[in-house]
Amino acid sequence: MAYEPTLDRTTLIEAPAHIIIDKTGATYDLWKYLWCDGAVNVQLAQDKKVIKVAGFGEIDQVLSDERVECDFSPAGNMNADVLAWIYRGLLSQRIGSYLFGATDTAAYIHSLDDKLLKLTCAAPIQFPTLLMGVENQRFEGSVKMVGVIGKGLARTAANALFTPFSALTFERQPVPTEWKHLPVKAVWTGLQSAGTDIEIFTENGWKVNVGVALVPRKVSNLGTINYKITGIVMTASCKPLNLSEVQLWSSKVIGASRGLGTSVTGSALTLTEDLGGVTAVLNGAKMTANPLVFDESNPRAGECVWTAYRDFSTGALGVPGSIAMTPAP
Repeated sequence: MAYEPTLDRTTLIEAPAHIIIDKTGATYDLWKYLWCDGAVNVQLAQDKKVIKVAGFGEIDQVLSDERVECDFSPAGNMNADVLAWIYRGLLSQRIGSYLFGATDTAAYIHSLDDKLLKLTCAAPIQFPTLLMGVENQRFEGSVKMVGVIGKGLARTAANALFTPFSALTFERQPVPTEWKHLPVKAVWTGLQSAGTDIEIFTENGWKVNVGVALVPRKVSNLGTINYKITGIVMTASCKPLNLSEVQLWSSKVIGASRGLGTSVTGSALTLTEDLGGVTAVLNGAKMTANPLVFDESNPRAGECVWTAYRDFSTGALGVPGSIAMTPAP
């Protein structure tokens, strides 16, 4: 008998989704959304141990760890809640502390075909590039979010890792005013003219990255329950338009002695958008890339990079920098 396939076309399921970072409140207008651009990819990430027997090969596998992993590209809406959710105060954390604290931080994936997935305890472990300047759309790259079992819960307990999909009508809409396109003022105290800090003008604004090294903390019988912070570095980059070769290769930038094994003293790099935007500060920033370009159609400076590490200049443990909403003057 010939195979004659049929399909109910209403069973084809396609719909985008967005992230609810705070679902406090009884109605959708109180919930805080992080809007996404493109696909939201979600999977149960499972580590498995394969059982092998001589003469028989692989005969089975057993589960040794399970997490929820989600990656998405933020669409660019910005406010204090979004900023706090993405970076979670990590720049001020000490090395050896943990990503998840005493309270579970739930996150929700809400699709436009009215499906809701709750992750019991979730947070970003990979961060997008923060874009600053009028011409930029706030973020570049993707966020990788991980979900682990809730605090004090048995792995087999109901909803320990996630709450299964439920129906929830999607009623919220993005508001254009959530997107900010603001000028950014950039000043690095490492460069001065007649005792005055030089403002740096750029071709396409600034890119700011927070690099956090995280190591999963696994416990026998429970799997991954947290992530340990093992390193924090902050960088900013741009293509300056008004810096000369003399300034880029000055003794302040490359070190007066040129002796191998010496360190260059850093200075604060402050990037400030107008009210409603973001202010990023790199403490003790050092210029770690300062290429020169000699070309008739390009500025003298190539893509320059500033890097900020932990600062001990005050005798106490400092932080590489900060990212916050620009305060009112």
